[in-house]
Amino acid sequence: MLKKIDGQNISLTYVPGDELKKYVKKQNNFLWITSLWDHPEIEAAVGVKYDETKLSEVISALQCMKAENQTASVNAHPEFKETQFEVVPEVIGTQINTEKFTEEIKKSLDGFQPELDLEESMQIQSNLASTIAMAFDECPSSVADRDYMEKSVARTTRWLVRCKERNGTFECTSGYDQ
Repeated sequence: MLKKIDGQNISLTYVPGDELKKYVKKQNNFLWITSLWDHPEIEAAVGVKYDETKLSEVISALQCMKAENQTASVNAHPEFKETQFEVVPEVIGTQINTEKFTEEIKKSLDGFQPELDLEESMQIQSNLASTIAMAFDECPSSVADRDYMEKSVARTTRWLVRCKERNGTFECTSGYDQ
C-alpha cells in the first residue's frame, strides 16, 4: 500500500549548498574529452530542510502507526494447564518501532530520495544477517471486516513474494522459521 508524505505538508524546501560549485571549480576545462571514456562518479549532498514537528504529525497520522492497528509480539511459551504443560503459540506482531521508522523516513528526506523502498530494506536486513526480517505493509485493525483483512493479507503476501524474488531466500539464523 503506497503511503505518501507530501513535501508541502512538512514544509520541505531545498537548501542550496556550495558543494557543486566546488566540484565545478576543480574541473579542468581542457580535459573535457576524457569524459568520453572516463565516467567519474561525483556525489554531492542535497540540502533540504523540513518542519520536524509537522513530519512527526504526518507520520503519527499514518494508519499503520495507530495503536489500534498494531499487535504486540508474543513469544511462544510453555504454560501449565490443569495437569500438563502446553505450548502457547507465538503471536507475530505488527508493532512498528516508531523511532526507527521515523529515522528511515528522515534519512530518505535528507538524501532527497523520492521514495523509501521497503523491498530494498528487506535486502538490507538480509545483508546485515538480522535475526528478524519484518514484512512491513499494512497493519489492519483487529476489528476489520473479513473482506478488508483478506485484501490486506493478500497485498502483504504479494509484497513478500516480490521481496523474495528480488532478494532471494532469507537465511533463518534462529534455527527455525517463524
